[in-house]
Amino acid sequence: MEIVFNKEFEQLCQPFNIPVDLNFTYEIPGDIQKILDDEIISNAYGVSLKSITIPSEFDGHYALNQAQQEDLQNHFHVSSNSEKETTEEAFRLGIITLKKLAERFVASSYKDIHFWYYFQSKEMRRLWNKRHGFIERDNELFISDRLSFYTEVV
Repeated sequence: MEIVFNKEFEQLCQPFNIPVDLNFTYEIPGDIQKILDDEIISNAYGVSLKSITIPSEFDGHYALNQAQQEDLQNHFHVSSNSEKETTEEAFRLGIITLKKLAERFVASSYKDIHFWYYFQSKEMRRLWNKRHGFIERDNELFISDRLSFYTEVV
């Protein structure tokens, strides 16, 4: 499995001493483990997990191309499924979840699946707000993340 990431991701890993090979241990909460253990499915739009796939009655309901349709059904928010409160806890959980999900796809003989992780801490949001003149109270700030996986669209 090839692991590639950008400079910003590397900078996020450094203060938490997360190694560049992403090999570290972290306790995974039950709700996240259920997602990791979920059935992997393939359909006309790519790959997904059974519990987050759009039901078949909605198949084709949206006028979307394959990539857009796949995006609707192949992501989840790690932070929404856990009680992790600090930036480090949330980031570590997101990274270990991403890695374990990728390992699961590889072990299930899926190839050419790409995994993507978006992460924004409260401080990152505060800086973004300042840069763009957006006013948001501190009690409205939250950790935001999104773990996505998709097939390579040719």
